[in-house]
Amino acid sequence: MIVYLKFLDHSSGSNIWLSKEEFKQECIIEECEVVGFLEFEDDKAYYLSTMRSSTDLGSGHNILKSDVTYMKKYPLKTVLKTFQSKKLLQCINRLVMSIFR
Repeated sequence: MIVYLKFLDHSSGSNIWLSKEEFKQECIIEECEVVGFLEFEDDKAYYLSTMRSSTDLGSGHNILKSDVTYMKKYPLKTVLKTFQSKKLLQCINRLVMSIFR
């Protein structure tokens, strides 16, 4: 299954000592997006990859379910069957447009 997720991500800009005011400015919560293969999920997180080979996975992401603000699932058979058709560009365009609506 291919999924599109919007999720709240957090980060810290440095690993040095900061004043409390600098700390408040460095700690950012931002909405991010990812499209990938849903490899598996458990009660806490979704586990995605954005690249696959017959034996390996690449660009892995684990995203906490509690941070997900939006999710859309695309069955892999539907996506692959459409990609094999002559209307590949139309399908990609529709997929991209539906993601960014």
